[in-house]
Amino acid sequence: MRKLLDEAQYIDQYLLQAMSTEDKLLFQAQMLTNSALQENVQAQSQAHQLIRSLGRAAKRQQLQTIFDNLCATDPAFQAALNSIFK
Repeated sequence: MRKLLDEAQYIDQYLLQAMSTEDKLLFQAQMLTNSALQENVQAQSQAHQLIRSLGRAAKRQQLQTIFDNLCATDPAFQAALNSIFK
């Protein structure tokens, strides 16, 4: 279990570009010779993309809620926006 956690942390460092140049080159060489590591890097990369996407969706929803509240409480705000985006 500890080995999997260490590998996941190592992959994170690679994906987040938090490795030294030497470590990055070594890691890339390991990926060339280890197909399981390549698959794990790909899976973890997809997980990172999904997390970013979900984070953006949550922020988008927060902004929509703020916008809806502003429009509901301040008709002048909505009128100003309408005049800008006609």
